[in-house]
Amino acid sequence: MKKKIKTAFVLSGGGSLGAAQVGMLKALAELNVKPDVLIGASVGALNAAFIAMNRWPDCVKDLEELWISIKRQDVFPLDIPALVSAIIGKRNYLIDSSGLRKIIRDNLRAETFEECQIPLRVVVTEVLSGKVAIFSSGPLFEPLLASASIPGVFAPVEINGIFYMDGGVSDNTPISDALNLGAKEVYVLPTSYGCEPEEVPNSAMGMFLHTSNLLVNQGFRRDLENNQSKAKLEILKAPCGIIQSSYDFSQTQALIQQSYEMTMTTIGPKLANKKVINKRIKSSF
Repeated sequence: MKKKIKTAFVLSGGGSLGAAQVGMLKALAELNVKPDVLIGASVGALNAAFIAMNRWPDCVKDLEELWISIKRQDVFPLDIPALVSAIIGKRNYLIDSSGLRKIIRDNLRAETFEECQIPLRVVVTEVLSGKVAIFSSGPLFEPLLASASIPGVFAPVEINGIFYMDGGVSDNTPISDALNLGAKEVYVLPTSYGCEPEEVPNSAMGMFLHTSNLLVNQGFRRDLENNQSKAKLEILKAPCGIIQSSYDFSQTQALIQQSYEMTMTTIGPKLANKKVINKRIKSSF
């Protein structure tokens, strides 16, 4: 019999802003909140996989060290001839994914989903139909690469004859999947929900990223409205105002520290109060 799912961690996408999730995970670990399942899209899938493959909660420190070591050129190396090739229509992506592949491969502690210490579910998007798909069994590497393959930036990934891309396109914060599994408590780890830029972006890429973020957050709000009554949803807060670009890795430590402090401040008192109430209930019998 499969273990019942009580607590789910849902990790959304957001490129380099995924560093904020490390601070959230660090706080949750210190507050003794352990996931029964991890569900992630895009960079959230990579963070979720790292946690799922390693021993909780010790793995959070290792994930923090990994994030601090990553530089922009490790993931998004600039190659002018390649960019020109993409612009004139010779290929459908801007950046070679070899750097992303290496990061995933070097940190893969399990070859299959079944080898993970905590159940893992990875959200991807079918390129042609735009439909959401979720991998939870079989080989692990390709679904992780596909989920983090930002459309137009990285090449789509073929798995069993079907091309997939960034899971954030179809379901950036898969709360409904956690509820379908029967989770009673869902901790949502966003990257930029509720954050607004202080001024209009001054570049084409900045405007594209801002628009994409607006669309993603609109879907997130609808998902919250539809599911708030179905389970206990804890929406953790992502830091705002540190960086605006999901391609900027220069403020990783600040993102981790601020998200850690925000999570301890907002969730910590709730969990402490819950323990007091549970203790009173038990003592009354």
